[in-house]
Amino acid sequence: MDRAAAPPRSKLRIALAILALLAATGLAYGGWLVLPGFRPLFDSFGDNIPWLSRWAVEHPQGIWTALRGVLALNFAALCAWLFIRRRWASTALSLATTCTWLALVLLLVTLYLPMFTIAV
Repeated sequence: MDRAAAPPRSKLRIALAILALLAATGLAYGGWLVLPGFRPLFDSFGDNIPWLSRWAVEHPQGIWTALRGVLALNFAALCAWLFIRRRWASTALSLATTCTWLALVLLLVTLYLPMFTIAV
C-alpha cells in the first residue's frame, strides 16, 4: 500500500456533509423570508425590543448577505474536503459547518429574543 495515498472517504460522511449543507441552505433561506413578517410584531412591542432584533428586521438584506457568506464558506470547505485529501480540509469543513449553524442559531435567537424578554 502506498503511504501517500489517502484512504477513501466514507459515502455516509459525504452524504451527511451534503445533507447538512442543504438543510442549512433551506433554513437560511426560510429564515430570511420570514424576516419581514416580524416587523409588525416588533412594532407592536414598542421600544422594548433588543437592538439586535430591531436591526435584523430593519436590514434583511444584510442578514441575507451574511448568511450567504457563511453558506459559501461551507460550500468551499466541502469542495476542498471532497477533492483535497488533507487534514486541514477536514478541519476547515468542521469549522465552516460550525460557523454556518451558529449563524442560523443566532438568527433564530435574534428573532425570538424579544418574545422572551417581553414575557418576563
